[in-house]
Amino acid sequence: MEHHYVRGKLHREDGPANIHRDPKTGISTHESYYLNGKSHRVDGPSVVLTDAQTGVAYSESYFVNGVHHREDGPAIVDYSASGVISYAAYVINGNVHREDGPAIYHVALDSGVMTIEDYYCNGKRHRVGGPAVIERNHRTGAVTREARYEEGLLLWESSPRFG
Repeated sequence: MEHHYVRGKLHREDGPANIHRDPKTGISTHESYYLNGKSHRVDGPSVVLTDAQTGVAYSESYFVNGVHHREDGPAIVDYSASGVISYAAYVINGNVHREDGPAIYHVALDSGVMTIEDYYCNGKRHRVGGPAVIERNHRTGAVTREARYEEGLLLWESSPRFG
């Protein structure tokens, strides 16, 4: 493990402040960037988790000044071994937010079905003209639950018996 501190706080301006390596492979399995004790990086993910055997990243998180934040894509991303996104969350200034699609989604890797779609605006579940929460059966893709929210308030919910 490698840690960089300045005045007792994790801090490094030219690379990750925390680096964990697998003792057998030597591959970096965890890298995290910090400035003044806060997770922070503006030109890429501030936390990267990597598979110790393959060296392939399986999770990335973006932080600015200790808060989840990314404007040009999801701030939290999990990947399968083949690089397919299995989970994504869009967060701006610590608030779950996306205007052009679900702010949070999960994909079943065995079927490719998007099993959860969650729509948020400024940290509140919200979607005009459709459900803000959609859950699907991971095998068939059939909708198992829908809920409509506006400004964080539940307006209606339905759960078909079979899916």
